Amino acid sequence: MTLAVLLAAISKSAPAQVPEFGLSRDTVLLDEKISITVTGLPPNLVVTLHLENADDEGRSASNATFLSDQAGRIDLTRMAPIAGSYAGVDPMGLFWSTQLDTNEHRLAWSQTAAGSAVPEAWELRAESGGLTIATD
Repeated sequence: MTLAVLLAAISKSAPAQVPEFGLSRDTVLLDEKISITVTGLPPNLVVTLHLENADDEGRSASNATFLSDQAGRIDLTRMAPIAGSYAGVDPMGLFWSTQLDTNEHRLAWSQTAAGSAVPEAWELRAESGGLTIATD
């Protein structure tokens, strides 16, 4: 599916909507849950969400494929993926199901010399038909 066809399908489903992520907050602690949604999609669109993190230890990644609902929305707090690195309804499934791409051991967080945790940057991407349709 080309980007033009995908955008045409999206624009027919709702006027001037563009797929975008909705996050309950930008910063979250390891033991807190975050709400992740994708809106602005055509109904019944197959979308794969990818979560990636890269640090000195290597690259960690997970993915989950969803079918958007009739409102053109994906909501990880109420939907289970149809495929991917985890199963069942779990808003944090993309995080706990990440796998390190190398054989190196990766800590849950990095620490400075003083012992305080260093924030990790995560990339969230939505793909459909082999094309990236939203990032955060």
